[in-house]
Amino acid sequence: MTSLPFITLLSFTLAISLVKLTAYSQLEVVRTAMLSRHVKNGGAKVLQLGGTTRDLYYYPPKTLAVTVNDPNLNIGLFEQAGMTVGIPTRATKLSLADALAGTATGSLDAVVSFNQFGDVSDARVLRGLVVEVARVLKAGGTFVFYERRRDGGVAQVGVR
Repeated sequence: MTSLPFITLLSFTLAISLVKLTAYSQLEVVRTAMLSRHVKNGGAKVLQLGGTTRDLYYYPPKTLAVTVNDPNLNIGLFEQAGMTVGIPTRATKLSLADALAGTATGSLDAVVSFNQFGDVSDARVLRGLVVEVARVLKAGGTFVFYERRRDGGVAQVGVR
């Protein structure tokens, strides 16, 4: 009789864990598909805004270089992950605006953003950041973005 509450609690905990794992797996599939489909295959120069070290594993083979920027990142971890996957990786801790402003015009094949634009509440600032993204991209370059909804719901993704 005393084991019934334990079994119920265990079953509930396992069910919640399974739901979380399924949601996490689906988001990973989305991230993987975005990077492998929309970043130029072979020779791409990329600016990644935000994200994690595991994102480096999802870039197409022979990606030329990735600059990762996030004010909160661990520079050593990103550069080590870049060496592990064979992509020259430079990590910086600049603000979003400074990372874009410090990038040469027309120098990138892709800008990839993970949860960086959703917290910009001023429409003029957001418009200015998007103009900067367009400025740093080569003709035919791609802007890939991934934003979690503020309420924690389904991610918003896009490609330009």
